[in-house]
Amino acid sequence: MKGPDLPEEFEHDVWVTKFVYELHDYYGLPCSAAACLSKPERMQFLWARIGIANAMNKFEDTWRGMRGKLEPKLAAEEFSRRFYDEYGKFVIEEIPEFFINPAKLKGMMQKSLPDPKENLNEDGKKD
Repeated sequence: MKGPDLPEEFEHDVWVTKFVYELHDYYGLPCSAAACLSKPERMQFLWARIGIANAMNKFEDTWRGMRGKLEPKLAAEEFSRRFYDEYGKFVIEEIPEFFINPAKLKGMMQKSLPDPKENLNEDGKKD
């Protein structure tokens, strides 16, 4: 699955790495795939990482302005507040049920689409 990437500094800048981990922690989610004990937890981790990467790309000037000035934990909290104030959304939105359980999507689609053969007469035309 390809999504937005974390900034390249994530790999080599301790502050940025800690900031990303603090964002995971702020929302109560695991900060690494290795910390996940089940498939739903791994899916939540991926969803969180996509949200964080997206927010960091969208709100780049804000987190870069905090870098080195605030402790990563405080920066994660402040970044989350500012992001919400600006966009009316959380950095990590609630994960859709179908993302964790794709079978739910199939069930939702089957329930929402009408039967194409419903209300057809003997000639295959609508009544």
